[in-house]
Amino acid sequence: AQQGGGICVDGVVVMEGSEISGNSSTSDGGGAWIEGHGDHVGSAEALYLYDSVLSSNEASGSGGGVYNDASILLMDRVVVEDNQAGSYGGAVLCEGQFLDPNWGTFDVCHMYVDDTVFRRNSGSSGGAIWSDYWDGTFHNVWFVENQATYYGGGFRVGRGVIFPTPTYE
Repeated sequence: AQQGGGICVDGVVVMEGSEISGNSSTSDGGGAWIEGHGDHVGSAEALYLYDSVLSSNEASGSGGGVYNDASILLMDRVVVEDNQAGSYGGAVLCEGQFLDPNWGTFDVCHMYVDDTVFRRNSGSSGGAIWSDYWDGTFHNVWFVENQATYYGGGFRVGRGVIFPTPTYE
């Protein structure tokens, strides 16, 4: 698949006790692609992962595990390991965009992560996570043995807000 090697989300998907593993894409989102639509005002595209595994996915471009295109990604009690991206976000790429320079409006990517470990993921920047124009909350999150060629072995944080601070090992 070009985008979303395992799944392509264009709506709302809830997965519990599931596994997204061993998928690949020739572009972005080796495991999953959460599709944004451009205006995103009231956007409902979302992927909710509970008690699941996201592992061994690969993207030639960005978001080896998940590419979140200005949508919603929630991870609760997820093991995210051994994902790889040729570019940004070995495990997850969370990207919004600047919509209107005159009004300063943003199309924000949302990421909410609880009780989750990111282990042995790799990418050129943001070994585990690469983010820009985003917001979210992280609680009880570990970054372990992730690698980036350039910036942020665990987490490359761009323009955005995160509360509270994640745990690094």
